[in-house]
Amino acid sequence: ERYSGGGYLIIQQLIEDISGSTFAAFVQKQIFDPLQMEHTTYSHYPDAELRMDIARGHEDNGKVDPKRKYNLYPEMAAAGPWTTPSDLARLIIAIHQASRGENKVLAGPKLIAQMLTPQLNAMGLGLNLKGADQVLGYWHAGNNAGYTGMLFAITGTGQGAVVLTNSNAGEYLALEAVRSIANAYNWPVMKTINEQPLENINAYLGLYKVGEKDALVFTQQKNQLYFNKAGSKTSYRLYKAEDGSFRMIEKPDNLSFTFNVDTAGIITGATMYENAGSVNIMTKSVY
Repeated sequence: ERYSGGGYLIIQQLIEDISGSTFAAFVQKQIFDPLQMEHTTYSHYPDAELRMDIARGHEDNGKVDPKRKYNLYPEMAAAGPWTTPSDLARLIIAIHQASRGENKVLAGPKLIAQMLTPQLNAMGLGLNLKGADQVLGYWHAGNNAGYTGMLFAITGTGQGAVVLTNSNAGEYLALEAVRSIANAYNWPVMKTINEQPLENINAYLGLYKVGEKDALVFTQQKNQLYFNKAGSKTSYRLYKAEDGSFRMIEKPDNLSFTFNVDTAGIITGATMYENAGSVNIMTKSVY
């Protein structure tokens, strides 16, 4: 994935140049107010200026800065908004409705489709995309000093979850909460991998060619299946999932393998699904 906070500042300036309004006022009028996001603002001092209740941020060790309640960020588009889980959930609902032509506050279905289409690797327009062979969901996460949060949504149903924490160490808590929700509602992505037993691991080992130049090597380490790019010393463990695919724990939703067998049951190659649409057929050259 690629992300540029500075890129959002360019968009912020572009909006101000074209609209003749401040970025904060423009977004408030065009998005926050129409979507009834009543507790979302780009105000630098929402507690003092708007009398909003602000949870105090915490450091990794759980302590708070006794002299400062929160940091100020002049780069509004990249780091400036204050919001709540309920308000971000309203935004998820609006994106789903707009994709079906049912909400006129946001862009129309064509632009929403572009937002949810891979532009570079697994990045859409402003959103990170989930899914190996197709886009099944999207997410965005972020953190400022003392705060960490994540939103996630399923594209087909409009279901989603938002978790905001007032701690620098909240990333794993938020991720675990979203995965638990995905498990409970049987979402196609973000679920916890329930590892299945792997029999005859030797059958998977070998060099798999991807095109004419690239290759992946599948090896056995401590009775587990690993793979690495040919020539690289960094290897990743693969887990066999309930659907029969093989996934790595670091990117369980954006990279998966299925192994191809011939009529005799011998593995002859594999198919690699990556970044919501990229498919690579690999031929096993070493048996």
